[in-house]
Amino acid sequence: MPKVSVIVPVYNASDYIEKCVKSITAQTLEDIEIILINDGSDDNSAEICTELSKSDNRIKFFNQKNSGVSVARNKGLDNASGEWITFVDSDDWIEPTMCEKALNSAVKANADVVMWSFFTEKNGVSKKSYFISEKSGDISSRKNLLQAKMISRYADGDIKGTAVSAGVTWGKLCRRSLIEENKIRFVVGLTRAQDTVFWLNTIEHAKKIEFLDECLYHYFLSGVSICTGTKYIPDCHIPFEMLMNEYSKFIKRYHNNDALYINAFYQRAYQVIEWYLRHNFANKQNEKSFFERSRELKAVISSKRYSKAMSRLDTSILPRSTKILAVLLRAKQAVLFMIAYKFIGYLKNIKNN
Repeated sequence: MPKVSVIVPVYNASDYIEKCVKSITAQTLEDIEIILINDGSDDNSAEICTELSKSDNRIKFFNQKNSGVSVARNKGLDNASGEWITFVDSDDWIEPTMCEKALNSAVKANADVVMWSFFTEKNGVSKKSYFISEKSGDISSRKNLLQAKMISRYADGDIKGTAVSAGVTWGKLCRRSLIEENKIRFVVGLTRAQDTVFWLNTIEHAKKIEFLDECLYHYFLSGVSICTGTKYIPDCHIPFEMLMNEYSKFIKRYHNNDALYINAFYQRAYQVIEWYLRHNFANKQNEKSFFERSRELKAVISSKRYSKAMSRLDTSILPRSTKILAVLLRAKQAVLFMIAYKFIGYLKNIKNN
């Protein structure tokens, strides 16, 4: 049995996958297995993965028809044999000591889960980034805050220097027995934030959580436009409402009426409205008129779920630009929100390029 199973879902990653896999095979901890799952790529990712698997007998390669990242990761979990599990995204890469340091930390602390800091890679610049503002050590007593920050990275205030919530798939090492004994899997059908739901449930069952304040992972953040570089999802209300239902179900089951979780839920509701724009209403592939899209957006923000969330959202802890947009949503100003959103996105693109 290998010590660590490293699961890598692959979809149209031909430009990145070789660098990713080589960073894993170069680990100082040699007792690992690497599970690559090609999710029906239509580039030459499968061919690259096949050749990589021939070069190292620790690599297991699986092909599946395009079924989504949740199905791919679940296949990885179903075929993992390591004592510990970690995930790597196919366009990212890791430090040579990641597996060894994470495993040593887990064993020394007798932890169920270990988390660590990371580098955000953008436009050739590496920036130290954080999930939570903690020093290395036991963070089990802060589990509630950690879970809230998995629902929304703005929970309890924004942490300067991060672009993701604490619930991303990577940056964590977990006992496989914890996942298997509690029958935890990725929810099929979710197109965004399926990782946060997985880790909310995993962390809920973890008795000991250790944090390692050392950057061991490289998160590659593309510099594409916030509106033009995103997949068009015409029926996005299905996966987005499914996601919100999963959060609601989790909170009601484990943390009903806990203000920290409920406020994080309202913050995520704002983010989901942004996703409605990115993947539909402001997406360049949406051929409907601006005012037709604005009417559809207004119907979303006027619905009971989002109207309640925006009316109760604490905007004081949000970044300035996000605060402005949230105020427009609270006033149900769909047209002004769309205009402001695109303008702020335009300014961000200028700043980043």
